[in-house]
Amino acid sequence: MVRKRCSVWRAPLVGLVVFAVLVLGSCAEPVGLSSEVNEVSILSYNVENLFDDVSDGTEYRGYDPARDNWNTELFERKLENIAAVIEASIPGGPDILGLQEIENAHALSRLVESHLSRLGYTEMVMAPSPDSAFHVAVVSRFPVHSVRSHMVSVPDRGPRRSILEVRLDAGGTPLVVFVNHWKSKFGGGGPHTEPERIESATLLARRIRELLRMEPDLPIVVLGDLNLSYDEYRRVDGAYQTALIRLSDDYPPDFRESGIFLTGDLSQPGSLGPKLVLYSPWKEGGHLGSYSYQGSWETIDHILLGPNFDNGRGLDYEGFSVVAPSFALTNRGTPLRWDTERRSGYSDHLPLLLRLKHYN
Repeated sequence: MVRKRCSVWRAPLVGLVVFAVLVLGSCAEPVGLSSEVNEVSILSYNVENLFDDVSDGTEYRGYDPARDNWNTELFERKLENIAAVIEASIPGGPDILGLQEIENAHALSRLVESHLSRLGYTEMVMAPSPDSAFHVAVVSRFPVHSVRSHMVSVPDRGPRRSILEVRLDAGGTPLVVFVNHWKSKFGGGGPHTEPERIESATLLARRIRELLRMEPDLPIVVLGDLNLSYDEYRRVDGAYQTALIRLSDDYPPDFRESGIFLTGDLSQPGSLGPKLVLYSPWKEGGHLGSYSYQGSWETIDHILLGPNFDNGRGLDYEGFSVVAPSFALTNRGTPLRWDTERRSGYSDHLPLLLRLKHYN
Protein backbone atom coordinates (compact mmCIF):
# COMPACT_ATOMS: atom_id res chain seq x y z
CA MET A 1 0.00 0.00 0.00
CA VAL A 2 1.42 3.41 -0.98
CA ARG A 3 1.27 6.05 1.71
CA LYS A 4 0.21 9.48 0.48
CA ARG A 5 2.11 12.52 1.73
CA CYS A 6 0.28 15.75 2.56
CA SER A 7 2.15 18.28 4.68
CA VAL A 8 3.95 21.61 4.74
CA TRP A 9 7.67 21.79 5.51
CA ARG A 10 9.71 24.68 6.84
CA ALA A 11 13.46 24.42 7.16
CA PRO A 12 15.28 25.94 10.16
CA LEU A 13 17.14 29.21 9.90
CA VAL A 14 20.84 28.41 10.31
CA GLY A 15 23.61 30.72 9.09
CA LEU A 16 23.23 31.15 5.36
CA VAL A 17 20.20 28.87 5.39
CA VAL A 18 16.84 30.61 5.16
CA PHE A 19 13.26 29.39 5.22
CA ALA A 20 12.23 27.06 2.46
CA VAL A 21 8.66 25.99 1.85
CA LEU A 22 7.41 22.64 0.64
CA VAL A 23 4.11 22.97 -1.19
CA LEU A 24 2.32 19.68 -1.80
CA GLY A 25 -0.12 19.13 -4.59
CA SER A 26 -3.13 16.88 -4.85
CA CYS A 27 -1.42 13.91 -3.16
CA ALA A 28 -1.77 11.66 -6.20
CA GLU A 29 -0.64 8.07 -6.02
CA PRO A 30 2.97 7.77 -7.23
CA VAL A 31 3.37 6.32 -10.70
CA GLY A 32 6.08 3.81 -11.49
CA LEU A 33 7.35 3.40 -7.92
CA SER A 34 7.41 0.11 -6.10
CA SER A 35 9.25 -1.48 -3.22
CA GLU A 36 12.04 -2.23 -5.70
CA VAL A 37 13.37 0.82 -7.53
CA ASN A 38 15.75 -0.17 -10.34
CA GLU A 39 16.43 3.25 -11.84
CA VAL A 40 16.15 6.86 -10.71
CA SER A 41 15.67 9.54 -13.37
CA ILE A 42 16.26 13.25 -12.78
CA LEU A 43 15.40 16.09 -15.18
CA SER A 44 16.82 19.61 -15.00
CA TYR A 45 14.88 22.23 -16.98
CA ASN A 46 14.98 26.01 -17.25
CA VAL A 47 11.39 26.60 -18.33
CA GLU A 48 11.97 30.27 -19.34
CA ASN A 49 9.78 32.89 -17.74
CA LEU A 50 7.02 30.72 -16.30
CA PHE A 51 4.90 33.59 -14.99
CA ASP A 52 1.37 33.00 -13.76
CA ASP A 53 -1.78 34.95 -14.61
CA VAL A 54 -1.74 37.18 -11.51
CA SER A 55 -0.10 40.62 -11.40
CA ASP A 56 2.35 40.68 -8.47
CA GLY A 57 4.51 43.62 -9.53
CA THR A 58 7.69 41.63 -10.18
CA GLU A 59 6.84 40.35 -13.66
CA TYR A 60 9.07 40.85 -16.67
CA ARG A 61 7.77 43.06 -19.45
CA GLY A 62 5.31 41.09 -21.55
CA TYR A 63 4.15 38.85 -18.69
CA ASP A 64 2.12 41.22 -16.50
CA PRO A 65 -1.65 40.59 -16.87
CA ALA A 66 -2.34 44.13 -15.65
CA ARG A 67 -0.36 45.77 -18.47
CA ASP A 68 0.54 43.27 -21.15
CA ASN A 69 -0.99 40.74 -23.50
CA TRP A 70 -0.64 37.98 -20.91
CA ASN A 71 -3.66 36.15 -19.54
CA THR A 72 -4.92 32.86 -18.15
CA GLU A 73 -5.28 31.27 -21.58
CA LEU A 74 -1.65 32.00 -22.50
CA PHE A 75 -0.42 30.92 -19.07
CA GLU A 76 -2.23 27.59 -19.39
CA ARG A 77 -0.92 27.07 -22.92
CA LYS A 78 2.65 27.68 -21.75
CA LEU A 79 2.11 25.18 -18.91
CA GLU A 80 0.74 22.62 -21.34
CA ASN A 81 3.76 23.01 -23.61
CA ILE A 82 6.31 22.74 -20.80
CA ALA A 83 4.52 19.64 -19.50
CA ALA A 84 4.69 18.07 -22.97
CA VAL A 85 8.50 18.38 -23.00
CA ILE A 86 8.77 16.90 -19.51
CA GLU A 87 6.56 13.96 -20.45
CA ALA A 88 8.57 13.35 -23.62
CA SER A 89 11.85 13.11 -21.71
CA ILE A 90 11.46 9.50 -20.54
CA PRO A 91 8.56 7.00 -20.54
CA GLY A 92 6.38 7.66 -17.51
CA GLY A 93 8.15 10.95 -16.83
CA PRO A 94 11.24 11.55 -14.68
CA ASP A 95 11.16 10.68 -10.97
CA ILE A 96 12.61 14.04 -9.91
CA LEU A 97 12.40 17.47 -11.57
CA GLY A 98 14.78 20.35 -10.88
CA LEU A 99 13.14 23.45 -12.36
CA GLN A 100 14.35 27.02 -12.89
CA GLU A 101 12.58 30.29 -13.75
CA ILE A 102 9.32 29.54 -11.93
CA GLU A 103 7.61 32.74 -10.76
CA ASN A 104 5.92 31.42 -7.62
CA ALA A 105 4.17 28.52 -5.88
CA HIS A 106 0.97 29.13 -7.85
CA ALA A 107 2.74 28.64 -11.17
CA LEU A 108 4.48 25.53 -9.85
CA SER A 109 1.31 23.96 -8.46
CA ARG A 110 -0.63 24.62 -11.68
CA LEU A 111 2.10 22.89 -13.68
CA VAL A 112 2.25 19.85 -11.42
CA GLU A 113 -1.36 19.40 -10.30
CA SER A 114 -3.10 20.27 -13.57
CA HIS A 115 -0.66 19.42 -16.36
CA LEU A 116 1.54 16.70 -14.87
CA SER A 117 -1.07 15.05 -12.66
CA ARG A 118 -0.87 11.69 -14.43
CA LEU A 119 2.84 11.41 -13.56
CA GLY A 120 2.04 11.04 -9.88
CA TYR A 121 4.30 13.63 -8.25
CA THR A 122 3.67 13.97 -4.52
CA GLU A 123 6.30 16.51 -3.42
CA MET A 124 6.87 20.12 -4.49
CA VAL A 125 9.57 22.32 -2.97
CA MET A 126 10.38 25.93 -3.85
CA ALA A 127 13.24 28.12 -2.61
CA PRO A 128 12.51 31.74 -1.64
CA SER A 129 14.35 34.53 -3.49
CA PRO A 130 13.55 37.97 -2.04
CA ASP A 131 12.60 40.60 -4.61
CA SER A 132 13.11 38.17 -7.47
CA ALA A 133 10.75 37.18 -10.25
CA PHE A 134 12.37 33.77 -10.50
CA HIS A 135 12.57 30.75 -8.20
CA VAL A 136 13.97 27.24 -8.40
CA ALA A 137 11.99 24.17 -7.40
CA VAL A 138 12.09 20.41 -6.91
CA VAL A 139 9.19 18.12 -7.82
CA SER A 140 9.45 14.47 -6.83
CA ARG A 141 7.78 11.10 -6.54
CA PHE A 142 10.21 10.23 -3.76
CA PRO A 143 9.66 11.39 -0.16
CA VAL A 144 11.40 14.60 0.90
CA HIS A 145 13.21 14.33 4.24
CA SER A 146 14.65 17.84 4.64
CA VAL A 147 14.86 21.16 2.82
CA ARG A 148 17.38 24.00 3.01
CA SER A 149 17.69 27.18 0.98
CA HIS A 150 21.11 28.83 0.85
CA MET A 151 21.06 32.55 0.15
CA VAL A 152 23.97 33.77 -1.95
CA SER A 153 25.18 37.21 -0.83
CA VAL A 154 27.76 39.14 -2.83
CA PRO A 155 29.85 41.93 -1.20
CA ASP A 156 28.54 45.38 -2.20
CA ARG A 157 25.77 43.74 -4.25
CA GLY A 158 23.55 42.28 -1.53
CA PRO A 159 21.58 39.00 -1.52
CA ARG A 160 21.17 37.08 -4.74
CA ARG A 161 19.28 33.96 -5.88
CA SER A 162 18.97 31.04 -3.50
CA ILE A 163 20.41 27.57 -3.96
CA LEU A 164 17.85 24.91 -3.04
CA GLU A 165 19.04 21.81 -1.18
CA VAL A 166 16.60 18.88 -0.92
CA ARG A 167 17.28 15.55 0.73
CA LEU A 168 15.16 12.66 -0.57
CA ASP A 169 14.68 8.97 0.04
CA ALA A 170 15.29 7.48 -3.40
CA GLY A 171 14.01 3.94 -3.02
CA GLY A 172 15.72 3.44 0.33
CA THR A 173 18.91 5.33 -0.63
CA PRO A 174 19.45 8.90 0.65
CA LEU A 175 20.01 11.43 -2.13
CA VAL A 176 20.77 15.14 -1.90
CA VAL A 177 19.83 17.35 -4.86
CA PHE A 178 20.94 20.99 -5.23
CA VAL A 179 19.02 23.15 -7.73
CA ASN A 180 20.72 26.33 -8.94
CA HIS A 181 20.09 29.31 -11.18
CA TRP A 182 23.25 31.40 -11.14
CA LYS A 183 23.61 35.00 -12.28
CA SER A 184 23.51 35.51 -16.04
CA LYS A 185 26.04 37.57 -17.99
CA PHE A 186 23.40 40.21 -18.67
CA GLY A 187 24.33 43.54 -17.11
CA GLY A 188 28.02 43.95 -17.75
CA GLY A 189 29.16 40.76 -19.45
CA GLY A 190 31.27 37.90 -18.18
CA PRO A 191 34.08 39.70 -16.30
CA HIS A 192 31.69 42.03 -14.46
CA THR A 193 29.17 39.37 -13.44
CA GLU A 194 31.58 36.49 -12.78
CA PRO A 195 32.13 37.38 -9.08
CA GLU A 196 28.47 36.55 -8.43
CA ARG A 197 28.79 33.13 -10.04
CA ILE A 198 32.03 32.48 -8.16
CA GLU A 199 30.25 33.33 -4.90
CA SER A 200 27.48 30.84 -5.76
CA ALA A 201 30.01 28.16 -6.64
CA THR A 202 32.06 28.77 -3.49
CA LEU A 203 29.00 28.58 -1.22
CA LEU A 204 27.83 25.40 -2.93
CA ALA A 205 31.29 23.81 -2.72
CA ARG A 206 31.53 24.64 0.97
CA ARG A 207 28.17 23.02 1.69
CA ILE A 208 28.97 19.88 -0.34
CA ARG A 209 32.29 19.44 1.48
CA GLU A 210 30.45 19.82 4.78
CA LEU A 211 27.95 17.10 3.82
CA LEU A 212 30.69 14.74 2.66
CA ARG A 213 32.63 15.20 5.88
CA MET A 214 29.56 14.09 7.83
CA GLU A 215 28.47 11.37 5.34
CA PRO A 216 31.32 10.31 3.03
CA ASP A 217 29.08 7.88 1.10
CA LEU A 218 26.26 10.38 0.46
CA PRO A 219 25.18 10.68 -3.23
CA ILE A 220 24.96 14.36 -4.24
CA VAL A 221 23.61 15.76 -7.53
CA VAL A 222 23.93 19.41 -8.60
CA LEU A 223 21.41 20.65 -11.18
CA GLY A 224 20.56 23.86 -12.91
CA ASP A 225 21.29 26.76 -15.20
CA LEU A 226 24.74 27.95 -14.08
CA ASN A 227 25.09 30.41 -16.97
CA LEU A 228 28.57 29.04 -17.69
CA SER A 229 29.65 26.36 -20.13
CA TYR A 230 31.62 23.45 -18.72
CA ASP A 231 34.69 24.69 -20.64
CA GLU A 232 34.09 28.37 -19.83
CA TYR A 233 37.67 29.06 -18.71
CA ARG A 234 38.95 27.91 -22.10
CA ARG A 235 36.25 29.90 -23.89
CA VAL A 236 37.47 33.14 -22.25
CA ASP A 237 41.11 32.17 -22.97
CA GLY A 238 41.93 32.30 -19.27
CA ALA A 239 41.36 36.07 -19.19
CA TYR A 240 39.77 35.87 -15.72
CA GLN A 241 38.75 33.29 -13.17
CA THR A 242 35.48 31.51 -13.88
CA ALA A 243 33.23 29.77 -11.36
CA LEU A 244 33.60 26.46 -13.22
CA ILE A 245 37.05 25.26 -14.26
CA ARG A 246 38.01 21.93 -15.74
CA LEU A 247 40.50 20.01 -13.66
CA SER A 248 42.66 19.67 -16.79
CA ASP A 249 42.79 23.44 -17.43
CA ASP A 250 45.99 25.41 -16.82
CA TYR A 251 44.97 27.82 -14.04
CA PRO A 252 46.82 29.83 -11.35
CA PRO A 253 47.25 28.17 -7.91
CA ASP A 254 45.11 30.77 -6.11
CA PHE A 255 42.04 29.67 -8.11
CA ARG A 256 41.95 26.46 -6.05
CA GLU A 257 40.34 28.18 -3.07
CA SER A 258 37.09 29.16 -4.83
CA GLY A 259 34.77 27.87 -7.49
CA ILE A 260 34.09 24.29 -8.57
CA PHE A 261 36.37 22.06 -10.64
CA LEU A 262 35.01 19.64 -13.24
CA THR A 263 36.20 16.26 -14.38
CA GLY A 264 35.06 13.77 -17.00
CA ASP A 265 36.31 10.86 -14.88
CA LEU A 266 33.74 9.32 -12.51
CA SER A 267 36.51 8.17 -10.15
CA GLN A 268 37.77 11.72 -9.43
CA PRO A 269 34.89 13.66 -7.77
CA GLY A 270 35.33 14.75 -4.15
CA SER A 271 37.69 16.99 -2.23
CA LEU A 272 41.13 17.23 -3.79
CA GLY A 273 43.11 19.38 -1.37
CA PRO A 274 41.38 22.80 -1.32
CA LYS A 275 39.42 21.99 -4.50
CA LEU A 276 35.95 20.48 -4.80
CA VAL A 277 35.78 18.30 -7.91
CA LEU A 278 32.47 17.25 -9.50
CA TYR A 279 31.80 14.99 -12.46
CA SER A 280 30.38 16.60 -15.61
CA PRO A 281 29.01 14.33 -18.36
CA TRP A 282 28.98 17.07 -21.02
CA LYS A 283 31.76 15.53 -23.10
CA GLU A 284 29.75 12.31 -23.49
CA GLY A 285 27.87 11.40 -26.64
CA GLY A 286 28.76 14.45 -28.72
CA HIS A 287 26.03 16.70 -27.30
CA LEU A 288 26.40 20.21 -28.71
CA GLY A 289 24.65 21.99 -25.87
CA SER A 290 21.33 22.89 -24.30
CA TYR A 291 21.20 26.59 -25.18
CA SER A 292 21.94 28.45 -28.40
CA TYR A 293 23.22 32.02 -28.31
CA GLN A 294 23.85 34.01 -31.49
CA GLY A 295 24.10 30.81 -33.48
CA SER A 296 26.51 29.02 -31.13
CA TRP A 297 25.68 26.17 -28.77
CA GLU A 298 26.48 26.57 -25.08
CA THR A 299 26.50 24.07 -22.23
CA ILE A 300 25.24 26.44 -19.53
CA ASP A 301 22.74 23.91 -18.11
CA HIS A 302 24.36 21.27 -15.92
CA ILE A 303 23.97 18.01 -14.10
CA LEU A 304 27.04 17.48 -11.90
CA LEU A 305 27.80 14.51 -9.65
CA GLY A 306 29.75 14.19 -6.43
CA PRO A 307 31.58 10.99 -5.45
CA ASN A 308 29.88 7.61 -4.83
CA PHE A 309 28.28 7.10 -8.25
CA ASP A 310 30.63 4.37 -9.46
CA ASN A 311 30.92 1.93 -6.56
CA GLY A 312 28.22 -0.63 -7.40
CA ARG A 313 25.98 0.12 -4.46
CA GLY A 314 23.17 2.58 -3.72
CA LEU A 315 23.02 4.76 -6.83
CA ASP A 316 25.40 4.54 -9.79
CA TYR A 317 25.66 6.71 -12.85
CA GLU A 318 23.93 5.16 -15.87
CA GLY A 319 23.46 7.86 -18.48
CA PHE A 320 23.08 11.51 -19.47
CA SER A 321 21.23 13.07 -22.40
CA VAL A 322 19.91 16.33 -23.75
CA VAL A 323 16.13 16.10 -24.18
CA ALA A 324 15.33 17.46 -27.64
CA PRO A 325 11.90 16.37 -28.93
CA SER A 326 11.39 17.53 -32.49
CA PHE A 327 8.24 19.48 -31.60
CA ALA A 328 10.28 21.71 -29.23
CA LEU A 329 12.91 22.62 -31.84
CA THR A 330 13.12 25.20 -34.61
CA ASN A 331 13.85 24.13 -38.17
CA ARG A 332 17.52 24.83 -37.37
CA GLY A 333 17.43 22.34 -34.49
CA THR A 334 17.70 24.98 -31.76
CA PRO A 335 15.27 25.38 -28.81
CA LEU A 336 11.88 26.73 -29.89
CA ARG A 337 11.37 29.39 -27.23
CA TRP A 338 7.99 30.69 -26.13
CA ASP A 339 6.53 33.50 -28.29
CA THR A 340 3.52 35.30 -26.82
CA GLU A 341 2.56 36.94 -30.11
CA ARG A 342 2.40 33.56 -31.82
CA ARG A 343 0.90 31.97 -28.71
CA SER A 344 3.26 29.05 -29.04
CA GLY A 345 6.71 27.74 -28.14
CA TYR A 346 8.41 26.12 -25.18
CA SER A 347 11.68 27.39 -23.65
CA ASP A 348 14.98 28.81 -24.86
CA HIS A 349 16.69 25.94 -22.99
CA LEU A 350 16.58 22.19 -23.57
CA PRO A 351 16.26 19.95 -20.50
CA LEU A 352 18.96 17.55 -19.31
CA LEU A 353 18.17 14.01 -18.19
CA LEU A 354 20.22 11.96 -15.72
CA ARG A 355 19.63 8.25 -15.22
CA LEU A 356 20.97 6.47 -12.14
CA LYS A 357 21.01 2.73 -11.58
CA HIS A 358 19.63 1.74 -8.18
CA TYR A 359 21.12 -1.22 -6.33
CA ASN A 360 18.49 -2.62 -3.96
